Amino acid sequence: MLGLDIKSLGQRAPMASNHPRDIFMGLPNKEYGYEYPRDVQSEVWEKWYESRHKRNVVIKMNTGSGKTVVALLILKSLIGEGIAPAVYVAPTPQLVTQVRREAEKLGIAVTEDEDDFHFMDGKSILLINIHKIFNGMSKFGIGSDPGIEIGSLLIDDVHACLESVKQQFSITVSRESDGSDVYSNIVEALRPAIPPHYAQLFTRVVDEGEPGKMFLVPFYVWQDEIDRIGRVLRQSLEEKTRVFNLPLVEDDLRFCNCVITDKKIEIAPKCLSADVIYGFRNAKRRIFLSATLADDGVLATALGLEKEDLKPIITPDKAGDVGDRLMVFPQAINSEVTDEEVASELKRLSKLYNVAVIVPSRKRAQWWEDKGYATVVATTENLNEVIERLRRGHVGLVVVVNRYDGIDLPGNACRILVMDSIPAFQTLYDAYLGWSESDQHRILVDQAQKIEQGIGRGIRSSNDYCGIVFMGRKLADILVRRKGAKYFSAATSAQYFLSKELWEMLLQVKSAPSAKDTIELLGYVLRRDEDWVRPSKSAIEGISYDAEAHVAEEVWALRRAFDKAKFGEYEQAAKLVEAVANENSSCGNLEYAGFLKQIVAEYTHPTSKLKAQEILLSAHKWNRNVVRPQEGIKPRKLQYDPTDQAQKIVDMMRNEFDDANDYLLKLENIFSMLVFGAEDTSEEFERAIFDIARLVGIDSSRPEKETGVGPDNLWAIGSGKYLVIECKNERTHDKICKYDCNQLIGSCEWFESVYAPHGHTYIPVLFHKSSLFEFDCFPKEGTRIVTQRKLDMLIDAIRTFAKEMVTQASYSSAKEVANLLATNNLKADKIVDSYSEGYRKVVNGKR
Repeated sequence: MLGLDIKSLGQRAPMASNHPRDIFMGLPNKEYGYEYPRDVQSEVWEKWYESRHKRNVVIKMNTGSGKTVVALLILKSLIGEGIAPAVYVAPTPQLVTQVRREAEKLGIAVTEDEDDFHFMDGKSILLINIHKIFNGMSKFGIGSDPGIEIGSLLIDDVHACLESVKQQFSITVSRESDGSDVYSNIVEALRPAIPPHYAQLFTRVVDEGEPGKMFLVPFYVWQDEIDRIGRVLRQSLEEKTRVFNLPLVEDDLRFCNCVITDKKIEIAPKCLSADVIYGFRNAKRRIFLSATLADDGVLATALGLEKEDLKPIITPDKAGDVGDRLMVFPQAINSEVTDEEVASELKRLSKLYNVAVIVPSRKRAQWWEDKGYATVVATTENLNEVIERLRRGHVGLVVVVNRYDGIDLPGNACRILVMDSIPAFQTLYDAYLGWSESDQHRILVDQAQKIEQGIGRGIRSSNDYCGIVFMGRKLADILVRRKGAKYFSAATSAQYFLSKELWEMLLQVKSAPSAKDTIELLGYVLRRDEDWVRPSKSAIEGISYDAEAHVAEEVWALRRAFDKAKFGEYEQAAKLVEAVANENSSCGNLEYAGFLKQIVAEYTHPTSKLKAQEILLSAHKWNRNVVRPQEGIKPRKLQYDPTDQAQKIVDMMRNEFDDANDYLLKLENIFSMLVFGAEDTSEEFERAIFDIARLVGIDSSRPEKETGVGPDNLWAIGSGKYLVIECKNERTHDKICKYDCNQLIGSCEWFESVYAPHGHTYIPVLFHKSSLFEFDCFPKEGTRIVTQRKLDMLIDAIRTFAKEMVTQASYSSAKEVANLLATNNLKADKIVDSYSEGYRKVVNGKR
């Protein structure tokens, strides 16, 4: 006998109340400090309890406001109502561990084993990371296979989770790690269908392996070849790990975007079919918990939620429960401040405080290491160890690689948080959109939200405080010039704009504050200076959460169109997107309207290829960066009068920039992209060459990008003369190779066929670290080279011109602008002589 006392069988007392707050108060084994819930927690529980019968509920709470406790008690309440099993989903394994610790402090039964009896029996909560549920071999079921049943599903940090889900709902084939056979099989399946006007780019990416270039497979090629592509994927990936993802996107392959680089191929759908996971699709209750970010579009595009699911969003009554943050941006208020000057000041402060620097890549982390600023670099391998060190005591300056969410640095673990550079694009397609400027609004919103997630790592309660330092020209362009901060949540936005008032005060005292001057402002928050703390608290204490969802109409339309197209209702899908495209065009937002028109063409192609091409041609008139039609696009002719150069600058300053500082910020952002020797930067570099011409009043175009053939850049410098430009900034060898030489020659031949018949002339220009051609090269006579030295001279001249123009406030007078252009050798017809040099050639092994 086991000695069980079975006399009490069937006599268990019913729970007195199933309200989360009552459950919390009745928990018998809570640790000290959990005697009473916070007001914000009680407010959320009350509102949720009133809406608990809704299948889909969205809850928003500030970072550090006790979201984990709220979530655990909601699931505990649902279990009490018999809506079990209950699953708690977090973005990362690290956060799963944090949730488990919180549950243990509350005395709530949890498990990380999906086969645990108590979980299956509805007695404990399953804790898993997002990858466990959303994968092609999910134990929670794929398609009609039910897998593990879910009664109540709660996804915490839903925006962070969905970034991981996007990765799961894509197929990425690495040319190196997955073997060239998979990459080659896909490429060769597409090759016969590549139209002539895409052949040049396809060759540069796939055959020549040119780094930094991206090739978006035209949708009409992709759709026409989808049966072959599907077979290739199934056969090629059968024994590869990527089969883990294939079942998630297999039914949506026809409307996937396929982007190819020299290193990998990425295939991903326009929206995600999260319902392919049986457990997600059939869960009786689904709760989505989020920080207070300003855009909720991803809840539609990734999860398929409808408008009624977001009415209302549950929030606490007030939003002032966020920690205190003072934000500074040395390079935004003085464009001459260098990264080194900012980093030196941070290194000095790291002797007193823990400083966490979030960087987008391992390469940027290497800069902090090589310069001697970093105490330690935290990567995936040592992240938990480094965070634990920060929590235990003083470490110094810690560089964290690409972790904008999923880590908590409370109190002294992080008193200064640095956001260095813009977050990296999560997908190749996002990177393509970022460089093509086809969907800039969404990209800007995504970047702003990622930045806000990052700067939230340093405050974990309303009593916490942290100084925030923004760093980098690109970040200045996003937050200041392009007003990306308006996409912050209400509390973060209030803190940002209060901090900007301090910047203005500093500028009144010093017209060009040093990095030290600006970073010294952090002393107000670090010393808990009452003159800062009082207005800071006042700025957020009256702020209320916004219970309305913020999803643009075109996002709803794109989601519904995707769902229609998935089930073969192509005409209805096209009409949905066409309506918002026309609305955007009527508002003058032509570039975005053109991008939407391209999607209309994609949904039209399955039923009428001819009509799809006609739509695509009209889209190209609004946005020259969208996919080109099958017949290609005629190059637009640049016509330029050099006497207009100064007036173009005057008009641009009046129409495009809020003030002169915006112009300087834009220039500095462009200068940051003009880098020789950096990998995967050719797209940025070519775009920067295009922009730099326009910002000094020179007409320019990108023929290869716009039409598929021709040079990287074309500048019109007056009197019927042009610069035919090829950019090879990524080259690291000390001679110009035959391939690069021939590419420039090919671009010159393009010019001779398109422009020369009309009496125009040209100068071949190559951006390259070397001016020395290999012995087997035969460059065109008169070819000019822009080396690093000449590029630096050009940048210095433009920077001097811009500062003189701004200082003298002469940008309203074309005559004065013209004088400054001449003084700095920036007149269109003089610029090539001043900032390029002639070439040399190896002859008989000698230079």
